Amino acid sequence: MSKALGIPAKRALPSKESTLFKELLQLYETRQLKKGLKTADHILKKFPEHGETICMKGLVLTHMGRREEGIDLVKKGIRLDLTSHICWHVFGLIQKGEKNYEEALKSYLQALKFDKDNLNILRDAAQLQTQLRLFDGLTAPNVRQNWIALALAHHLNGTSRRLILMDVPDYDIEHSETLLYYINVLEQLGELNDALSVLDANAKSRAIVDRTAIMETRARILTKLSSEEAPTAWRTLLDHNADCYDYYSGYLSSKHLSLTSPTPETLTQLTELSVALPRVPSLFSDVKSLYSDLEKLPILEEVAKTLLPTEDSDPSTHLWTLYYLAQHHSHLHRHQEALKLLEEALAHTPTLPELHMCVARVLKRAGDPWGAAKALNDARLLDGQDRFLNTSKDAPSPGADLEDMQSMLYLIEEANAHRRNGKLNLALKKFEAIRKIFDEIEDDQYDFHGYNIRKFTLNIYLKYAHFIMTCLHAHSYVSAAIQSAQIFVQVHDDPSIVTSLTTSHGLSDAEKKAKKKAAKKAQQRLSRRKSVPQQAQQEDKGLDVGPAKDEDPEGVKLLSAKDPLEQAAKWVNSLPSIKLLQAVRALNKGHALSPSHPEVHIRTVELKHFASSLSQEPPAPIGPLFTSSISKISLMQHSGSGSAILAVAKAQRILEAPLPEIESAVFTTLDEGVELDIQTATTALAFLTSLKSSRVDEYRKASDAKFELSTF
Repeated sequence: MSKALGIPAKRALPSKESTLFKELLQLYETRQLKKGLKTADHILKKFPEHGETICMKGLVLTHMGRREEGIDLVKKGIRLDLTSHICWHVFGLIQKGEKNYEEALKSYLQALKFDKDNLNILRDAAQLQTQLRLFDGLTAPNVRQNWIALALAHHLNGTSRRLILMDVPDYDIEHSETLLYYINVLEQLGELNDALSVLDANAKSRAIVDRTAIMETRARILTKLSSEEAPTAWRTLLDHNADCYDYYSGYLSSKHLSLTSPTPETLTQLTELSVALPRVPSLFSDVKSLYSDLEKLPILEEVAKTLLPTEDSDPSTHLWTLYYLAQHHSHLHRHQEALKLLEEALAHTPTLPELHMCVARVLKRAGDPWGAAKALNDARLLDGQDRFLNTSKDAPSPGADLEDMQSMLYLIEEANAHRRNGKLNLALKKFEAIRKIFDEIEDDQYDFHGYNIRKFTLNIYLKYAHFIMTCLHAHSYVSAAIQSAQIFVQVHDDPSIVTSLTTSHGLSDAEKKAKKKAAKKAQQRLSRRKSVPQQAQQEDKGLDVGPAKDEDPEGVKLLSAKDPLEQAAKWVNSLPSIKLLQAVRALNKGHALSPSHPEVHIRTVELKHFASSLSQEPPAPIGPLFTSSISKISLMQHSGSGSAILAVAKAQRILEAPLPEIESAVFTTLDEGVELDIQTATTALAFLTSLKSSRVDEYRKASDAKFELSTF
């Protein structure tokens, strides 16, 4: 933190105190906080209104854990010296620690007004601009001390043509990464032939040392050039790593096919791969999207029949074929056939955990969660070193352990279970945990902005930046946001949900005992932390705000928010915004992809009902276009699918049909000839419960009789 020329009188210090202030800066940089605090106090004895020293003392106190006292001193120091770059830089550091990035950037920019060449402040400001996606500011002339950083800034800002490839040493990682990055830029600019030439030349000379990256980049560019060599390039990668989904997608793309829009030719290609690569347990995951097309089911059935193993089959091929066929039948709700195949596979190889896990999935789909849990535990016992299977076996609280490990799958499932059981407070608590995980992901990227420049991990950084920009599109976050908003709207419509809720309401004796045990263990952990000698504790507490104590473990206060509609709006606003015309466009696209999908039907009814409820048409040119677009969306015809019939019942509710009429539609799902799976039946039961129907038990008993394996 250098001082500018023309120091104001109130900032000037005598020689002795000036030396002490420089020592204070050095002590802070080396985190000798206690000595730094003594040095600051020594200066302030003679100059109690020296703004820069007061700010530095506040910064030191904040690091020592005395946050409130430290922040008050920093604010006081700024008021005493508004033209000091040190004061504004310190204030920016405090705001950054509080994750208030917008205000921190303002403080850094204010500091740069008084010391525009300060590299430390420039670097901190550049990282914040990257964090906030303010890429325009990154390409300003005063950030050009680091040319690689400038190249990334231009790339992220969409001005890639201004990139410059600087001279770097040959035959090292930094040179290799820079060349791969340069090729990536050429590829994105559409200069594919140049990119391929640079890649081939530097791969031959071994200037690029990452051989996998060479193969991936070459296959990708050849595919974009529609080269005949592209399929061979992707096939080489599949031989290199048959477990990579992107390689299958790239291989099909090189043949103008797609897994997301499957055709019979796609199935043929995947069948050929299954023969050439017989030991790929994840094959079913790759072809699962084909099952959504009813026209392709007969083809899948024929292929499944050809895969039936014989006595002459290779033992490994025999095993994995049974595994695939079990998943095939389970996906088509033929759970008994799937279990028979798995019994045969287990008789062949009883020690393979994947088979027991598949049994668990089949039983879960069949409605037997207890049997599924037992099968999964059998899989766990076969391999005590497998972290996936044994994540929480030794944890005092498995749920807390999985939450600490940020297991989205577990949190979503637990939240859904609480919601199905009517414990909206606990469901909301788990959805809030998911939001905090995504907040942490957003905050954790900050240090990586500078790290990638130092370590030259340029290509990985670009992939990471793209992930961060789209991470809120993740299914887990979208599901948490939508369901949280629905819960808050439900609370607004029915305040009795909150008034009838207590922290112990609905807990069984076993749950109360488990809760008491968990609280006791938490208290023991806290006592052990307090018993650690003071000198053994870390002196530097950092600038980041520590995790607050959870005063609402049951989520009752969260559910009891005074403004539930505002809380719902916060969740919805965190999602990518969708306007009226965008909603119609998305619905039209969904209708084109699958006109008979139940959700398309429900959303169509919702949108048309919303349009009819508008007091006046939206202003031109949006209004007429919206009206004409929505009129073109057709409703789903009656179907023999249970999910389709349930969608009709939900649409009737939107249209405010009488309760008996809605109940009658739901019970139609149980008719002979209607395809009904356990998940749809469970959803129908929850729907009847939400209607406060008197026929809930009647539907439950009828479902029990229909699903023999179910233990719900």
